[in-house]
This record gives sequence, structure tokens and C-alpha cells, in this order.
Amino acid sequence: MDRYVYLNIVRNILLPFAEEYMPEEWIYQADNDPKHSVRVVKTFLSDNDIHVMKWPGQSPDLNPIEMLWIDVDKYVKEQKPKNIE
Repeated sequence: MDRYVYLNIVRNILLPFAEEYMPEEWIYQADNDPKHSVRVVKTFLSDNDIHVMKWPGQSPDLNPIEMLWIDVDKYVKEQKPKNIE
């Protein structure tokens, strides 16, 4: 995914969803991935009054699902599957 694909998702999926289902005041959480912080994306977010959560550089990934994927990966490897079934 590059910045243009990301911007397309924000423009065509996130924004319409947020306008319909989110409260008036909401904050968008994005990490410091380069495609999240390039000028074209920042400009779009600013032009559309989308407030972005401040995220410290070099911070650990605080998304709880990441920890779950580590556990799932470990469990699957312990099972030593031989095929999809």
C-alpha cells in the first residue's frame, strides 16, 4: 500500500463512515507509518477537519490486536500443521 491507496481508503471509506456513524467530535488514530504522515494525507485530513491523535515517534505498537496475532502465530506453530485442514 502506498500513500495514494491509503488516501483513497481514508477519502472513500473512512470519511463517509465517520460522517454517518461517528459522534460529532472524534479523533483519528494513525501510527507513524510514512504513508500516514505524508503531506498529501496530512493536507487531506486538515482540509476535512479530521483531528489526528498525536503519536510519539519510536513508540511501541499500542494496538492490542498485535499481541493477539503473536499468540495465534505461536499456537499455530506449536500445532505443526501439515496442510490447511
